[in-house]
Amino acid sequence: MVRSVPERYPDDSLDAGFSLAEAQLGPPEPGSVEAALIDAGRGDGITLSDLRRSPRDAQGAPLLHRIRMQSSVQRVPIPAAFDAVLAVPTVTRDRSVRF
Repeated sequence: MVRSVPERYPDDSLDAGFSLAEAQLGPPEPGSVEAALIDAGRGDGITLSDLRRSPRDAQGAPLLHRIRMQSSVQRVPIPAAFDAVLAVPTVTRDRSVRF
């Protein structure tokens, strides 16, 4: 299944300063929150995940080190950056918004 999200693109010709267009998403990357949710059977629902006790390797390094923000992937030690993550499997654009 191809997934997409509405993404903002700079556009100085518009009052808002940006336009919206669908951005195609690739599969979740290993080590990402999204991949972990899918592996746990939770990828199709809205979830709130407590990251304070997220899994770590034998040396204590976090196993989660990526998170998708709209159409980009941020690389960061997830438990150091977030206490929790609210994940939604589907994002749609409100077509009544005109930019």
